[in-house]
Amino acid sequence: FKNLLGTRVHLFTHQVDTIVRALSENPCRLMLADEVGLGKTIEALAIIKGMLDKRPKLRSLIIVPETLIYQWQTEISFKFWQDAPIWGVDEIDDAQMLLVASNQLAKDYDDISELCKWDMCVVDETHKLLCNDELYDVVLNLCKSTDNILLLSATPILHREQEYCKLLTLLNPVRFENMPSQVFSNLLNKQKNIQDIVFNLMRDLPDYVEYNFHDDFIDGLQQINEEINDDKLKELIGNIDANADDKGLSQVKLILSYIAEFYQIERGIIRHRRVEIASANIKRKLIDIAYDMVGSDVGFYEENCYNAVLDLADELSTKSNNTNVQLIKNLLAAVSSSPYAVFEVLDKYKRELNDFSIDSVVSNAGNWKKAYDTEIERIFEVTDDIDNFYCKFSKIIDYIDQEDVECEKKFLIFTGFVSTAIKLEECFKLFFGEESTCSFHSGKTPEEMQDAATLFQNTDEFRFMICDESGGEGRNFQVADYIINVDLPWSPATLEQRIGRLDRIGRQSGKDVVSIVVHSKNTVEYAA
Repeated sequence: FKNLLGTRVHLFTHQVDTIVRALSENPCRLMLADEVGLGKTIEALAIIKGMLDKRPKLRSLIIVPETLIYQWQTEISFKFWQDAPIWGVDEIDDAQMLLVASNQLAKDYDDISELCKWDMCVVDETHKLLCNDELYDVVLNLCKSTDNILLLSATPILHREQEYCKLLTLLNPVRFENMPSQVFSNLLNKQKNIQDIVFNLMRDLPDYVEYNFHDDFIDGLQQINEEINDDKLKELIGNIDANADDKGLSQVKLILSYIAEFYQIERGIIRHRRVEIASANIKRKLIDIAYDMVGSDVGFYEENCYNAVLDLADELSTKSNNTNVQLIKNLLAAVSSSPYAVFEVLDKYKRELNDFSIDSVVSNAGNWKKAYDTEIERIFEVTDDIDNFYCKFSKIIDYIDQEDVECEKKFLIFTGFVSTAIKLEECFKLFFGEESTCSFHSGKTPEEMQDAATLFQNTDEFRFMICDESGGEGRNFQVADYIINVDLPWSPATLEQRIGRLDRIGRQSGKDVVSIVVHSKNTVEYAA
């Protein structure tokens, strides 16, 4: 690890294991699929640094989501003392590392490919490629033409076989690109038994000669071949010679390598789970803030809008298709967020809603929005008259004002909707002050988002960071004391990504991760 001397990097044991494994592979083609917050970015950059030590002319292409590109550039510069220009922003010259935003890659693939023959390709948030066929195909082409590949991904979900196969294809296109789905499914189903047998054989391998394990190994290898029925493997097993000087050990090692290469499909995937790593005495805690939803009887209309959305969801469900299912989920999530989110969804799906009656939703959401706007204008009065404030923003502000009297804590606040984030930021600035709140959402440029992240992480005055889901992946916001969920995502994985901004290696020992969920009672969100 002499290549890491002079860098500003502290490595944990699981990271060292990953880096050693990667630097011992030639070529290095791995997927880093640690749980959220365990330091995949540092692992990838340390691997590149190690390869540069061996190959000073190594050229690396790093593909990352646009929202994370400046964070990557900062990590590379300040922790590894390397320059990494951003494609389309900085001068490229002869830089050995190039950062490319994933949304730019498909547009400029030909120009990027012509720059040089890339030796290493790193892809961050690889799982997102599965929803973008054009980008996936471009990255697949890069994986075919580049020797060394590092894919940083959420842990693959094994029962989503088609998606899993597509991820493995990036690591090993020759093996998986044209594999029939049924063949892949059968191979996947046999993995557990193959892995158990191989594990036992590898455990006993050092004692093979001394304890004359020849017959035991043949039995184990034959059990594997009963699973996979491979004529080549059968031939290799038949060539194990117990009378050889090493009693057939070299042949056994060859066979185990053959099985690993062709039948252990997770061989190129490195996973670490949080429970495997020494705890820093950090616990996760939940604070549940539930309130009664009110309607037109008090001039607020949240309940009326919620019921109108339910009626529309019923109507949409009679014409069930994939678009309508997603639309229903988005409408229910939006009405649990704010009236601004409801209009955001209605605008996004206006073509799909042409044949449906949305007048009641529009009317009630409009009245609800007016009531929200009025409360925001009066937000200074909320702590003196909370019983007459009904919007979720007011409940959040009142909770913070009551719980953080000394104004010492930092809060990371999540919503699934840009419109909610924008309006909540306005509300927070009115109550807490202009220089109390910054925001990180897809309505901003990457430069603006990076500036906001820097302010929140490094400035005491900026206590509140308001994010949409773009702030939920890849970012390190462990400086925060609390997470507040304005609304809840449908996917538990997305919720885990939010929590992972705080629950990360390096978090101060004993500093628990406290998640606050603010929701109305007797709704879909309450049931979640």
